[in-house]
Amino acid sequence: MALNTKRLGRSQRSSKINLSGFFRLVDGKNVVRIFTFKHKVQKSDFVKGFYNKDDDIKAGKVFDELEREVPRHFTEEGVINCPKGDCEWCKEANELLNSKSKKDQKAGKQLAASKGFYVNLIDLQSNDREMQIGTLPSMVFSDVLSYVCDPEFGEDILGVNGRDFLIDRDSKQVPAKMYVVKIRDEKRCEKLEGEYEPEDLFNVSALEPGWSSNEDLNKYVSEETDNDKVTRITDQKAVESKENPFNDDVDKNQRLPWDKGKEEDGGVFELKDIVKFDDEEEGTLQGCIVELSSTVAAIQTGKKNSYIFDVGIAEITLVKKGKKSSGRRRS
Repeated sequence: MALNTKRLGRSQRSSKINLSGFFRLVDGKNVVRIFTFKHKVQKSDFVKGFYNKDDDIKAGKVFDELEREVPRHFTEEGVINCPKGDCEWCKEANELLNSKSKKDQKAGKQLAASKGFYVNLIDLQSNDREMQIGTLPSMVFSDVLSYVCDPEFGEDILGVNGRDFLIDRDSKQVPAKMYVVKIRDEKRCEKLEGEYEPEDLFNVSALEPGWSSNEDLNKYVSEETDNDKVTRITDQKAVESKENPFNDDVDKNQRLPWDKGKEEDGGVFELKDIVKFDDEEEGTLQGCIVELSSTVAAIQTGKKNSYIFDVGIAEITLVKKGKKSSGRRRS
């Protein structure tokens, strides 16, 4: 494994600029294992600011990355990733900060975009031990990087065979003293069993500018990249082909599981379709397909602060066809 050190250097400097990042840790001890993710560089990554031209990095290269920095606004209606550019919340925050009223200035600080560093992690205090995407406040991520960049520890402390990070949170303290980050002794770190697949954080819709779990705030518009277009066309050809590569999933009538109900509901599942599915904990849920692959649909329920559910195609039922638009398909 070889982390992209140039990006880490910038992130380390960036994480020290603003200590007002927010991560919903419980008060007391939190124990997590942090993972890197692999990313194939796209031309759009330079536009989004993931890479700089002077990094001497070319599209098509594959790197191990650690985090994705996302500025967020915490509004009364919910959290929204800063849309950047012509952002109404940035404008309102600046107006409040420039006010002579201390009350307005305080509100401006709360509304101003604060940095969150998203990483793949496993909560070792949870019985599930599933891979999750979580945010680290700026000061916590800076401490994590100090260990990763320290030759005494290095990149070996990351991943399934890595070390545990102990993050103590005391919400009664001032922000600068709210978190204490330590690394657990190697001999006391639990050995994790099984395989874990970290998300490519550079390709997660919920981390894009303008995205919010509150649909009324959501300003994110998915754009179809060249790779997404190739995937979409490949999937379409597979569906249409008599010798499609998904033969294990084809029923006796040569219909794929995501093609069920074609005559009744107007076609295969597509991005933006409204569907319903059953969840063990929350019962029957309804939501919109925001990402789609040959076997899994990522469904946003639209509930405030809700997760995006990854559900097998065969387990969802169409409620309403969505408006056609570009979007992201998973390979």
